[in-house]
Amino acid sequence: MFYCCRFLRLFYGLIFFIFLCNLSFCNPLFPLINQEKEISNNILIFSPHPDDETLGCGGLIINKIKNAREVLVIFITNGDAYTFSAEREFKSLFLKNYQFIEYGALRQKEAQGALKILKLKRSPIFLSFPDRGLKKIWEDFWEKPYNSQYTKTNFSPYPQSFQKEVNYTGVNLFNNIEKILKTYQPDEIYLPDPYDQHPDHRAAFCFVNLVLEKLKLNNLLKNTKIFVYPIHHSNWPKTEKGELKTELILPDEFYYLNLKWLAYPLNSREIDLKYQALLNYKSQLITMKKFLFSFMKTNELFGIVPEYKVEEVNEKTIFIDGKKEDWINIPPYLFNLDKIYSFSNIYVIRDSKALYFRFDPNKRIFNFQMNLRGINKKGESKFIRINFKSKNIVFKDIIEIKIPLENLNHPQMIIFNFTLRKFLFKEEESGYNILEF
Repeated sequence: MFYCCRFLRLFYGLIFFIFLCNLSFCNPLFPLINQEKEISNNILIFSPHPDDETLGCGGLIINKIKNAREVLVIFITNGDAYTFSAEREFKSLFLKNYQFIEYGALRQKEAQGALKILKLKRSPIFLSFPDRGLKKIWEDFWEKPYNSQYTKTNFSPYPQSFQKEVNYTGVNLFNNIEKILKTYQPDEIYLPDPYDQHPDHRAAFCFVNLVLEKLKLNNLLKNTKIFVYPIHHSNWPKTEKGELKTELILPDEFYYLNLKWLAYPLNSREIDLKYQALLNYKSQLITMKKFLFSFMKTNELFGIVPEYKVEEVNEKTIFIDGKKEDWINIPPYLFNLDKIYSFSNIYVIRDSKALYFRFDPNKRIFNFQMNLRGINKKGESKFIRINFKSKNIVFKDIIEIKIPLENLNHPQMIIFNFTLRKFLFKEEESGYNILEF
């Protein structure tokens, strides 16, 4: 009897151990990237601010270079609008515009030093567009220059800029990114994820993908793999004292969104060099030390944004009447969103003349707004904003929207998000989503 009980304990212990192993190593959310089978030679990393590249991709950069890959980092802004840190750098609560410019130049130097520690041989590119201004440029300053409220300029004042004295317009940022992609023909691109809470990060995702669509339409870019990396998410990464060098796990909201995530394992050398590179960002350590070091983990995370081609139906299939019946055979684009948004499901469909959206609210909606930018076969881009006061929108138990395709110059791709406001305050803003036609 004694031996039988002992055998059963060993047997069930073995079963439990196998179960734990499956949880730890076979989680479909975190398949390991097989570094030995990679054949990508040319890698571009887009960093909205100096330090994002090290936080999100530092270990990956080291590994790629060790395996004789070409890595180029593109900084979209110089991070010159981080007032909290700049005030401590200059020991003043009342900064002048020239001090913000000096602060941006300092962050450029820090970035160059950090990349040398990561063993990067190729000099980075500084596009020098305005920190805290990319989302505004994406939406409202496509052709008219945007004026930075920090540097008080509507052009790059930095000698070290990809395009000297470039005006702060969406067209110019688009053209700069296009020129880089056409020149370097990357095998892989790494950029911020579309749900990042920082507006510059979300806008960076949008600009790069808009350029990629134009190049793809004109057969000017080879098959390029696109990966996104997370930086700013609520209470993430969660690191308590003594928890450095543990596994980096996904932000909670990604369990409800349609991205596929990969874990990139780091060895002790890569972790150490990443740590040394972060130490070079002295201006950021003054105010963000705990946040920066929370990325000192045994892996990095990279997501794949799935392509979503909008299904086309016959005209007069969908009616904007606030009823669900005509949507009954259409699967949701995003679903089970209750824990992260004020909508349970989002549907999208099109016919030859219009694009249709349906949002299923899970609470009372006070003020709803959609922001959409499209690009057509000619590479022409157009932005529109839709709210409760717009035509072709019905709000009852569901929100239905009809957008004539001519309003977006008959696009081949659309990038959209939505915002909710309660009275004068922004209550909720979604990440960006890509729709292909």
